[in-house]
Amino acid sequence: MKNKNMEKTGKKWKLVAGAVLLVAIVEAAHHLPHGRKIEGVYSGVVPCANCEGIRETLSLKDGKYEMKVEYLGKNESSFVETGKYSVKKCGTVVLEDYTDGPNAYRLAGSDALLHLDMGGNPIESEFNYVLVKK
Repeated sequence: MKNKNMEKTGKKWKLVAGAVLLVAIVEAAHHLPHGRKIEGVYSGVVPCANCEGIRETLSLKDGKYEMKVEYLGKNESSFVETGKYSVKKCGTVVLEDYTDGPNAYRLAGSDALLHLDMGGNPIESEFNYVLVKK
């Protein structure tokens, strides 16, 4: 009888440990290295070839993103795209299924994201490619 109770208790602890591990993995997916949370709203104006600039506002929450893009000085046209995002081991944030250009960012400083090119590298330019957390 004692052996069966110990076996049941052992199974319960394995289930609890598994659930705690799963919560930790899900929670870690929304954090950058060094315990910094990635969730929040980031905004900035990045270069545009045929307008005054592109104001990007990126909201990250609960594994989902919303990207609002506004073309400045060009009839102020804008659009919003939504989807899921992931955080890679190296701290790179990837907007899954984002269709309007590069979809990856890397932490820049304490509260900013740096646009990465299609190859996942920082964009080398004298212009601003940083979104700052509000």
